[in-house]
Amino acid sequence: MTTALRADADQGLAWATRAGLVAYGLLHLLVAWVAVELALGDRHHESSGQGALRQLTDQQLGHALVWAIAVAMLAFCLSRVIEGFVGHRDEGRGDRWRHRARAWGQAVAYGAIGGSALAIATTSGGGGSRTERSLTARVLDHPGGVVVLVLVALVILAVGLHHTYRGLTRDFRDELSAGGRTGEAGTVYLAFGQVGHTAKGVVIILVGGLVAYAGLSHHPRKSGGLDETLRTVRDQPFGPALLVAVAAGIACYGLFCFAQARHLSR
Repeated sequence: MTTALRADADQGLAWATRAGLVAYGLLHLLVAWVAVELALGDRHHESSGQGALRQLTDQQLGHALVWAIAVAMLAFCLSRVIEGFVGHRDEGRGDRWRHRARAWGQAVAYGAIGGSALAIATTSGGGGSRTERSLTARVLDHPGGVVVLVLVALVILAVGLHHTYRGLTRDFRDELSAGGRTGEAGTVYLAFGQVGHTAKGVVIILVGGLVAYAGLSHHPRKSGGLDETLRTVRDQPFGPALLVAVAAGIACYGLFCFAQARHLSR
């Protein structure tokens, strides 16, 4: 009986993980779509995940889709929390706690995304980037605010460097089952993962750089998260072309999430 219950629980976690990965991949495709619109001259929409979801609610059936993304991401968050407590029991002590810590970190990130999607689905929304900037301004108003922002920037930079490293070295391969790493399809999936992880890492590094600059220069308006980062890329020489390339990389990450959902390694 215990074995059967454990098998059912594992199956439920696997389905929650797959649903979350599909939702996460879709969110990246939405961000890539809005980023391309920004590159082509649309200055009225945010290029962040929240901005893309708010724009989606204006489309036919978009509100229902945002609800589905919210539920899937929160289920994904729950699956990561459970994995952090009971997963990887057959691994060595070091690997077990490293993977559990990673699962808890993912739970925080996916929970934040799910919470944002839920807020957008249940309200008419608001200016997400304005909230981010006002938060930066409030931090700078406090003693030690510069130090706090610099520390936050260092964490963001570390995350970006980790994504870039995983992309360049294909360290993400273990996220796909053996069937997802072999054959012609496997070659395509790995290419999506390599380009996607690298592109996402570069974007996260740019976000961290803007946060650090906002703190050190006392210009909170310079810290606007992903939206401000993509607008900064657009305003550079050959910016629209660079932004389209970044959007393609983000889209590749989304497609890799779909591949991971189909070929879940565990």
